[in-house]
Amino acid sequence: MAIPIIVHKVILYSSAVVSVFGNGLLLLLLAHRNSHVLGKYRVLLAMFALTDIAISLFDAWFIPIFLLGEYGYVFFGYGSLFLEQTLGKIVNVTYCSSFFVPFILLSLHFIYRFLSLTNCATIPRFFCYSLFTGVSVAYLLLIHIICDI
Repeated sequence: MAIPIIVHKVILYSSAVVSVFGNGLLLLLLAHRNSHVLGKYRVLLAMFALTDIAISLFDAWFIPIFLLGEYGYVFFGYGSLFLEQTLGKIVNVTYCSSFFVPFILLSLHFIYRFLSLTNCATIPRFFCYSLFTGVSVAYLLLIHIICDI
């Protein structure tokens, strides 16, 4: 059963509006003078908020549509259907890469929280180097997967 495009638009536009207002409020609160007690954690929260706003607005324009084919899923963006072929391909690759950005930020959030709770100076240097190496390899693999699309 096909869902009309207006249903997709209503859902994505309303979620984009909620995202812009909610994350905009968070950014205003982070810019307030009393939020300096959060320290460098403010930067991480601001990155989350700005990324969520950008991805929500992009999704509202792109309107991702997934179709179940015989051998798997096919996706395309309704917004990219009316673009030139090369520009449409760039937009589709941008959607694929932006899909993983919240997971990358979430992993950075966990690493930041771990390092702030344990004070990296008390952790053996080998662990810090192995943590950095592991995260670097994971991000390089992610970049390779995205570029391979």
